[in-house]
Amino acid sequence: MHEFEYLRPKTLVELRRALDRGAVILAGGQTLLPELKSRSRSIGALADAKAVLPEGIYLDAGRLIIGGAATHAEIASNDTVCAETPALAQLADQVGDPSVRNRGTLGGALASNHPAGDWPAAALALDAVLHTDGGNVPFKAIAAGSEDLAGRIILEVSFALAEDCAYSKFLHPAARYAVVGVFVALGSDDRRVAVTGLAKSGAFEWADAGTCDAPLSIRPGHQAIREDQLASEAYRHALTRELLREAEAMLGTDGPRAVSIAQGQPMSRAISQHV
Repeated sequence: MHEFEYLRPKTLVELRRALDRGAVILAGGQTLLPELKSRSRSIGALADAKAVLPEGIYLDAGRLIIGGAATHAEIASNDTVCAETPALAQLADQVGDPSVRNRGTLGGALASNHPAGDWPAAALALDAVLHTDGGNVPFKAIAAGSEDLAGRIILEVSFALAEDCAYSKFLHPAARYAVVGVFVALGSDDRRVAVTGLAKSGAFEWADAGTCDAPLSIRPGHQAIREDQLASEAYRHALTRELLREAEAMLGTDGPRAVSIAQGQPMSRAISQHV
């Protein structure tokens, strides 16, 4: 790890001043710290923002508001989230391992926007808006590449309250991120489906998910499909269709609203044909 200056701002004004001078924000550090340790990234100063950023969770104007500094574990156990959007609570409870869940934050997860992250799919399907010190930014604009968060501080994130929603993912066996994940949200007059782990450029809305057998509609910015030793392009497409079925099967039931499927667990015939 390269040397850097460690700063602990006590107010948002001090944090803003540190960023204007070139410091990098540290919230949970689950993405940043591994980069620093591996020396794949070097910085001059690190501003620890955990004590400055909001971490409260509440309802306002028909939306669920979650502070940028709220950890995955705090979201998973929050009574308001569990009551209003249990899929988010259960998604948060399946992010990484306990150390990641107790250190990683919602703001950090959406700021890093990892191509296989769980939260980006939920943010797209639930029409999330990032409330920053520089104004409000719809997450769909971040996913589409028409907006970025350069120089902005995520203070809170607001989610639409769906009539019902569910998330299913196929786990990476070690890192526990989504090889593919599908989040389905039902509104009063619409249905939104978001996919993570499939496209190299990140989560996207599956526009023609009206039938499970429809080909994936990937916008021009998401043409490149992830392919690695865990899953080929064809396998990932098959996973996506089957995970949509898994998510839809949870809707309208008294059961869970998020599931993580591990390698070796029983899967459908449609997936096994692509192994």
